[in-house]
Amino acid sequence: MFTPKIRFVLIALATVALVISLTSQNIPSAILYGVVSVALFAGYYRNGTVWLAYQQLRRQNYDKAIAYLNQTKYPGRLAKSQKGYYHFIKGFAAIEEEQFEQAKDEFQQALEAGLRTQNEEAITYLQLTDISLIFDDKAQAQQYLDKIQTLKYKPSLEEALVQVKEKMETI
Repeated sequence: MFTPKIRFVLIALATVALVISLTSQNIPSAILYGVVSVALFAGYYRNGTVWLAYQQLRRQNYDKAIAYLNQTKYPGRLAKSQKGYYHFIKGFAAIEEEQFEQAKDEFQQALEAGLRTQNEEAITYLQLTDISLIFDDKAQAQQYLDKIQTLKYKPSLEEALVQVKEKMETI
């Protein structure tokens, strides 16, 4: 939820407060500041800047989303749920840059890592369907569409599904 710079400033402030609490022998406050420092530090590795990037993706601001993702120095150390969204966002950014093979890999990694909602899984499968149609792989596209039908998704996704099905009929 914080950029790395803000996170490290907060860690430094909590550490200073910890030292001050220890020198004034205020042990309960020292414990609190120590826990806050550790939580912020652990959050840097477990959560990175994925949430900030996801918010930018929802606003369709792909450049900012990628800038936030690039601030995550160790994506391999992200929590499993965060890895899914890391790859989800990278997939959309790759589509924006018309790097469809990379986008396909990113979306597949997002599905492997897991996404929180079935709607997001359906969006991912829809993107994979579209990529398969770009590569003229109608059979693979149909498999992805079949997977979408087993998921619960929001009605707003229905229009996109109709468009993809119409696109499939023209191929």
